[in-house]
Amino acid sequence: MVVQDAQAPPLWARHYEIGTNKPVFASRDGVRKYSYADIDRERRTGTPWYGAWPQKLIDKEYPAWKAKL
Repeated sequence: MVVQDAQAPPLWARHYEIGTNKPVFASRDGVRKYSYADIDRERRTGTPWYGAWPQKLIDKEYPAWKAKL
């Protein structure tokens, strides 16, 4: 279940729709879904759909790159 939490760190979706920038999900049937709740349980628990993957890039790598310019 995905819930809003003002105390949580930023999260990013695994995939975004080009043009709308909405998070998108898919079950094994390959049909695009816009709600995490609409994908099969097996896919919700077996795939990391949300995470903090870009945080290191934003905090450390981007500033270092920008400083070199």
